[in-house]
Amino acid sequence: MAGWIENSFLLNNMAYSTAAFLFGVVLSVFLWIRYQRADATLRAFRAFVTATTIGSLVDVFASYAVINCQQLPAAFVMFINTVSCLTTSTCAFLLVGYVHSYVKNPRVIPKIFNGILVIINYLMHILNLFFGFYYYIDENHEFIHGRFYV
Repeated sequence: MAGWIENSFLLNNMAYSTAAFLFGVVLSVFLWIRYQRADATLRAFRAFVTATTIGSLVDVFASYAVINCQQLPAAFVMFINTVSCLTTSTCAFLLVGYVHSYVKNPRVIPKIFNGILVIINYLMHILNLFFGFYYYIDENHEFIHGRFYV
């Protein structure tokens, strides 16, 4: 029963991520058509929208990979989930950059701190490929959440 609930959740996630991807495509096209000249704030927003659109598409593939974990190579499932997590981190980084641009924050320290946090997050997810503390594929080709999964 628990597997069915998790797969149902992942199927819903795929539906929402597909809708988010389509919305992102429409929004990106609108931004490029409507705003030919871009200031720093609009460029930051475009970067965020683009990363979110790509992240939504990667999330669809990651959900599909977890649902079909037993039929796919474990390395591929781990790789696509890592890419999904990295795109999420990139979206968060770009969102903070957009907010700093929007409020015209000239201070560099928060931007550096944001960059350091993203780099740490990237490293943790890359290390997860070898140590499995967030998630891993067991010997039965089951997707298992690790000790640090939140």
